[in-house]
Amino acid sequence: MRNKVFSFLLLLCFAVTVFSNTVTAETQEKEYTEDITINVSDVYNTAEIEEAVAQYTTTKDIDGITYNFDHYKIVESNEIKKAVEVEETITVVHETDDEYYHPEDPIEKNGLIYKFKIMDPERIVIDDGKHQALEKVVNYYDYESQNDIPSAYVEDGKVLKQTKIEKTADKKENVNITIDITLGDALYFYFNSHLIKYDESDPGISIYLNELYDSLGLDRMVYTLNSVTWEGPSYIANDGIIHRNAVVSGYKELADYSVTYTENVTTKPIYTYKYTTTYEVDKTQPSYKNAKEIIDHFELKIKLTYKAVVEVK
Repeated sequence: MRNKVFSFLLLLCFAVTVFSNTVTAETQEKEYTEDITINVSDVYNTAEIEEAVAQYTTTKDIDGITYNFDHYKIVESNEIKKAVEVEETITVVHETDDEYYHPEDPIEKNGLIYKFKIMDPERIVIDDGKHQALEKVVNYYDYESQNDIPSAYVEDGKVLKQTKIEKTADKKENVNITIDITLGDALYFYFNSHLIKYDESDPGISIYLNELYDSLGLDRMVYTLNSVTWEGPSYIANDGIIHRNAVVSGYKELADYSVTYTENVTTKPIYTYKYTTTYEVDKTQPSYKNAKEIIDHFELKIKLTYKAVVEVK
């Protein structure tokens, strides 16, 4: 019986000792920090910053102690700038129905001030005001010259003007023109101012063909004369003088034409105007100097804090 009581007391004493050690055990929070540098496009974009920091938030084992990421803090922010090309000149195109246009001066673009340099106006025809209301095609045949073709044509009381003429065929037509020769005494006769000896078989005038064009009033551009021959015997005319007819032979050139006549209706023309204005940057403005550099990104220096809970023995 005594042994059982002793064993119970010994067990109770051990339990009290274990309980006492558990209650009195102490823990201590340890902290580890690390400095990093990241680049972001916007210092106010929290999501972008946290995404860049995320790669550093893994658990760290240092000197046998496991540290878990707790928080980060931005300790420094720097603007990283880069040089940029500035548009020295810009072009503005303005279309309007107004014939008189005054461009803005100055104008602003991308924070820069631009001054007027030059303007190039252009008038664009929308409707020239000329409208063809009626058209008529007329064919003319066997005309010696196109100058003989009427310049106007009347259709239903409307006067149509010649707008197009086209030669459709060339022709040659033989001509025989009879002329009267005064023989006088039948030994000699005069042709114009030429005294010619009479020959029953040949009038002897062919050598003077060039004069015949003028004598007969013939256009050398139309007529070609080749020969002169006697026509019939001589005879005594009413004047009591001996005459004889001669025939001047050759050909004349004719042509067929197709002529277009139209009646045009004229209304007021309609125009639109395009103004192309060139501006140059005002380099005296502070904005020009500032625009030569822009913020490319931000460099952030960040302190990362890790924490661990350890037991103090």
